[in-house]
Amino acid sequence: MIGNIQIILILLIVVILIPLFFYLNKIRKTKSLVKEGELYRYANRHKDALNIFNRALKLNPRDVTAWKNKGFELNTLEKHEEALEAFSKVVDIKPDDNIGWIGKGIALTALERYEEATEAFDEAAKISPEDSVAWKSKGLSLKNLNHYDLALETFKKASDLNPEDDFIWIEKGILYDGLEKYEKALESYDKALEINPDNETAWINKGHTLNKLERYEDALKAFNKAITINPDNEETWDYKGIVQEKLNLYEDALQSYNRAIKLNPESGYFWAKKGYILKIQEHSEKALDSYNNSLELNPEYDLAWFYKGTILEEFGKYDEALKAYNKSLELNPNKSIVWYNKGFLLTKMQMYNEALEAYNKSLELNPEDEVTLTSKGLIYTYMGQYNKALKAYDKALNINPKYANAWYNMSCVYSLLDDADSALLYLKFAIEYDSYYKERAKKDADFKKIQNREDFKSLVK
Repeated sequence: MIGNIQIILILLIVVILIPLFFYLNKIRKTKSLVKEGELYRYANRHKDALNIFNRALKLNPRDVTAWKNKGFELNTLEKHEEALEAFSKVVDIKPDDNIGWIGKGIALTALERYEEATEAFDEAAKISPEDSVAWKSKGLSLKNLNHYDLALETFKKASDLNPEDDFIWIEKGILYDGLEKYEKALESYDKALEINPDNETAWINKGHTLNKLERYEDALKAFNKAITINPDNEETWDYKGIVQEKLNLYEDALQSYNRAIKLNPESGYFWAKKGYILKIQEHSEKALDSYNNSLELNPEYDLAWFYKGTILEEFGKYDEALKAYNKSLELNPNKSIVWYNKGFLLTKMQMYNEALEAYNKSLELNPEDEVTLTSKGLIYTYMGQYNKALKAYDKALNINPKYANAWYNMSCVYSLLDDADSALLYLKFAIEYDSYYKERAKKDADFKKIQNREDFKSLVK
């Protein structure tokens, strides 16, 4: 009998305790590997960490911590589909793991599956309603869906839970800015800066909002502060240069763009910005060199072709300028200003039908532009189609009743039609809105028939 009991005990040890021993040993090895992998992860050796987490999962395919770590590594390595599989495994094994749901949401966000990401973050928030990270992540996902009001509510919940998280306040500021609630945006950025005065992003975003409010001096101070924190961010130097342009500080703007170029000499955009300032300063040769540098770096930059065209036109190189405008329009046919400039150049070249086509293209994109309508009217005037010219000028004045050039050109047409009274009436309005037209009218051959009239002389004296 005793022998039978001993045999049973031995069998129990074999059947239960030995497998348990191996199981516990496997668990211990899995945990050890996970800890080792986490050390590699913190050392930013992500591929090594991923290999170790995979080894851990071979030992224990249901280890939630290993799956989570694997998911985060895959997200870091931008293998988001695989990361999604890893985090889906986490929540399959443990549906109440809020970190698993957050990781799944992060992977879905990277894959631009924002609706699903929002649902994942929502699950995380339901599991841990006091976790600000879940609410913050949900807010970011709602922002990606352009649900700004809902995102703001969610970020408010996050900031209530963690009022010292400057990132949340910056995101609130971005949302308020997107809703054109600029003062609210500034309040949010200021709150972020109270928490962390050296937050470069907060200073940059504050500068952008101040720029939109046309508070250029304050915007400049914000960008300067950001540059003090990080002088090697070429984009901030660009933002600073843009504000300096608006303040007519062209030499300062030029220095800012030069600094941006020094930090990133391969940016065609920065070379084009430099060219623009040099053109304003009437350093046209240097400006052309800058645009050529820009186009060497980025031959597909439509605006650089456009501005190059303006300088070539200034130099009287009309054929080359026309090629530049055409290249700009080939790259981007939706810029009304380029079509306008092409029309203006073709007018100088006396290619009136082609100029009309260009102006019509410009007006398709910007039908309420009184300048283009007036230029179109001028073409009809040159072509002797006076009724069409008057209709174009009249349309321009319906858009902007104070546009002196339209009044003046209507006056010219009426003079050419021998309608002196109408010509003088429209000239009177042109001069009222811009006295420049007094001197111009004195020399304009269109008024040849009425220039000796006393009422004309009285008007332009």
